[in-house]
This record gives sequence, structure tokens and C-alpha cells, in this order.
Amino acid sequence: MKKYLKKGFRILFWIIGSFLGIFLILVLALQIPSVQNFAKNKAVSYLEGKIKTKVSITKIEIGLPKKVILEGIYFEDQKKDTLLYGEKLAVDISLFKLIDNVVELKSIDLQGITAKISRDKNAKFNFDYIIKAFQTQKKVDTTSAPMVFSIDKVNLDKIKLKFDDAISGNNIDANIAHFDTKIKTFDLNKMNFEIPKAKLSGLKFKLKQGVAIPQNKTIASKTSTDNNLKIKIKQLDLSKIEFDYQNEISKLSTKVILEKLLVSFNEINLEKEIIAIQTLELSNLKGNLEMGKIEKIISQNGLASTPTSSDWKIKITKTDLQNFDFKFDDNSSIATNKGMDYKHLDIKNFNLNADQINYSKLTTSGIINSFSVYDKSGLDIK
Repeated sequence: MKKYLKKGFRILFWIIGSFLGIFLILVLALQIPSVQNFAKNKAVSYLEGKIKTKVSITKIEIGLPKKVILEGIYFEDQKKDTLLYGEKLAVDISLFKLIDNVVELKSIDLQGITAKISRDKNAKFNFDYIIKAFQTQKKVDTTSAPMVFSIDKVNLDKIKLKFDDAISGNNIDANIAHFDTKIKTFDLNKMNFEIPKAKLSGLKFKLKQGVAIPQNKTIASKTSTDNNLKIKIKQLDLSKIEFDYQNEISKLSTKVILEKLLVSFNEINLEKEIIAIQTLELSNLKGNLEMGKIEKIISQNGLASTPTSSDWKIKITKTDLQNFDFKFDDNSSIATNKGMDYKHLDIKNFNLNADQINYSKLTTSGIINSFSVYDKSGLDIK
């Protein structure tokens, strides 16, 4: 009996050792450039055969069990235009945890990414064919545990996003020079997110809002039973921001160029409509707002919209605004040369240092330490 047990254990250990040996060989093989190149070519061939459009990847690097790097990624849409291009996509992901339905991302690093998304008048996105190609007839197992996501660090450099929507009439162009953040809590199931600090620089955002296509479908409103969105941000650091907005219907256009904005938050409570800010520092902002001359504004849905009731409460402990220039023109109103013209303002050198600013629907209060502003009408406060 003892003889057979020894023999059985030897066979079992041999099987386990063989599996471990094969796995070790696979891990070592994937570190060899020629093997990685072979895997890359197979992946590209499979994708092209599946979605029937051009796909290319210059380099793939897989460092088990965590590192995955893709370089020179290119996906072409069905109109032979760029759908997605990326110089580099580096992900630190626990590959073994994917088996347990856990997506654990220690870091995401994207460099030189260009994405062009569009939706036509038939409500079809230019990437729908990819989703359709990978659709399966298998029934989704609703009894299995939901996939768990976690993200630690995010770093973005040279990102370009373009979105054209024929349904809403919106055209969006966004360029990001740099963005980085470290996420403390990322819980999609409970919609709970905590970010100690987020830094964004070199953002150019342009939104052009046109005429939407009337929709026959009536979307019924429903009360969500899910947990409310919870966002906790400690510090937001913005620099070199450009925002450009144009509305074809209301003939409204605005452009803002911001040099520096630093905000430290005490609390953000979307459910109770509370924003509590410890410090707000803004410097070198130039902006303009122009309202075009229009006969009347027509609702895109043909129905008058009912404004929703809100009672936001905003508290700012310390406020420091420096070198704020702003121009406003309402072209439906004729400019006057007498006195203060509130429909045609040209404000320069607006500076404000204040404490304990409190705003609500009923009251606004605060302590002004210093304040200066100049307007073309001759208003000069120091």
C-alpha cells in the first residue's frame, strides 16, 4: 500500500511540476522580443479578421504577471479614417486576478492618443461594428459576481479627442497636454470615488452646439434606486486652460483662457447640494461672453422645459482672485455711452481677496479684505 502511495504522490508531483515548468517557459518566452512580435502579429491578424478593418500595432511587451505595453496602436473605421491611434499605452494590471473577475489597475499611462468618435443621424456610432463583431449569442450569467474594478494611478500625455454627434448637433474637440492623478477609492458598484489630488495642464476644449434632430421617442423619467454618486476631491490643480463654447441656436459664444486655478475642497456632496471649499486661488483669467441678436429661442423638442428646483450651498473659506479680465456683450441691446451699461461690459483688473464666502438661494455673504475693478464706463474701484 505504501508503495502505491509513494508512486501516486510522485506522479502527482510530476504533473504539478510539469505544469509549473510549462508556465515558467511561457513566462520566459514572452520576454523574448521575437516571441512578443509573433504574438503581436497573431493578435493583429485576429482583430483584422474579426472587425474587417485595418489594425496595426508596432510593438507589444508583456511582462507577466503585471506589465502590458502597446506601442503604435492604430484602428481604422469603416470609412478608412482614424478611429484610434496611440503612441504608447502602458498598463500595470494584475493579469492573474482577471480569473477572479477582478480588474486591478495599479497604473494607466497613455501617451500620444488620438480618438475620433462620431454618431450619424441614424444614431449609429462609428465603432458599433466592432461591438457587433464581438457580440455573442450566449446568455449572460446574472448569478455570477459582478466584475470589480480598481484604479490607482492615471497619467495622460498628449491626448486628442474628437466627437461629432449628428443627433444632438454637438461637435467636441479636446486636447490635453498633461493629466495625472492618484485615486484612493474607485468603487463602481457603490459609485464612490475619492481623489486626493488631480492635476490638469494644457487643456483646450471646444464645444460647438448646433441644431439637434427631433426625436420621436419619449424617454420616461425614472427614479433611480441606486446609491447616489459620491465624489471626494482634496485638491484640483488646473493650469493653461482654454475653453471655447458656441451655441448656434441661442447665438451665444464664450471663450475663457485661464492661467492658473488651484482649489482645495473640504466637502463635495451632490445629494445635499453642498460644495465646501477651503481655498480658491485663481490668477490671470481672460474671458468673453457674447449673446447674438435673435428674434426668439425655439426649444429643440418643441416643448417648454420645466426648470428643476435646486438649492446649492457654496462655502469658500479663503478666496484670492488676481488679474481677472472679462468682456460681455448682449447684441440684442443697444449700447449706451451714459453710465454703467450692464449689457455691454469690459471689466479689467478685477482682483478680490475675501474670507468666509457663503452662497445659497436666499443669501450671499462674505468678508472682503481687498477689491479692485475697472470698467470701460469709467467705473474704477480700489
